Amino acid sequence: MNQENALDAARKFLLNWIDVKACDKPPEGLYGYDSLKDFLFRVERKDGLYLGGTTYLAVSKATGQVRNVGTVGE
Repeated sequence: MNQENALDAARKFLLNWIDVKACDKPPEGLYGYDSLKDFLFRVERKDGLYLGGTTYLAVSKATGQVRNVGTVGE
């Protein structure tokens, strides 16, 4: 296996390891998100086990652009 194949394998693993869930209310401390312009999602591990903060993504309602709007929590 070469590095490119290993990278593909790692990406496939991550697709089965993480999930993205809709978030109706932004947590305190999250900046750069506008509920009028964006949909908000949180990134979670599918097995439910993780330490540290939760990462949030915003998706523009107008363009569909996805951006990381921060990590909140521990």
